[in-house]
Amino acid sequence: MALSCASMAAQVQALSGRTGDTVLVTTDQIRVWFNEAQRDVADRAPGLHALTFSNRTSLDVTDTLRYFLGDITAGDYTEQGVANIWNVFYLDGADSRKLAFVHTDEFDANWIDPTHADAARYRPRWWTRRGNSIEIVPMSGCAYWDKDLRFDGDFYPREFSAADTTRYSDLSEAEEGLVAYALAQAWRAIGSSGGVQGALMKAADYSRRYESWLDNYEHKNNRLDEWPGNLYSDEIPGSA
Repeated sequence: MALSCASMAAQVQALSGRTGDTVLVTTDQIRVWFNEAQRDVADRAPGLHALTFSNRTSLDVTDTLRYFLGDITAGDYTEQGVANIWNVFYLDGADSRKLAFVHTDEFDANWIDPTHADAARYRPRWWTRRGNSIEIVPMSGCAYWDKDLRFDGDFYPREFSAADTTRYSDLSEAEEGLVAYALAQAWRAIGSSGGVQGALMKAADYSRRYESWLDNYEHKNNRLDEWPGNLYSDEIPGSA
């Protein structure tokens, strides 16, 4: 059963023996740990169904090289920041195409100065990610401006705030992991303050529990159930 932020925080305080703590294991600090854990899960287990989106309304093609991730909304999830982009499409009816991803070193070797006036302008074909933006080449000629770009990716879960005590995590069935991560941090804080003998051993134990949970969580949610049986087939449905 899903647990709210307040319920998970109460578990952390109870299991660390710090119910009502106003110094080390406070509810405000526990929320910080929950938020750290959520971002860690999104970073280390990309492509979770609960976090994926496909957006085709945020950005249009313009005469620019760089498109910032902060300008891309995760569909209806306007509060969440984009974590990963794995597909980019140019949308123009029958002329729509999927852009090919190129790693930054190869991108830089092939397109040294794509913004130069002498560089060819045409329909977008390749993209790479650089920090918090993606770069698309060739830069578009005016005939291709204002066409939609589609972005497939995943987003970071919304952060818990003080007003979110009754809210649930955007992650699906992740309460065990969030609590384990917070307990590892709680026992580490208690041990560092000299409060409880063996607290650091408990911190290490909960860290191992979190890592084990995350490994199982990733495998459970990345089973590729929707893929066809012949994983290596090049055939496109309807192409025969």
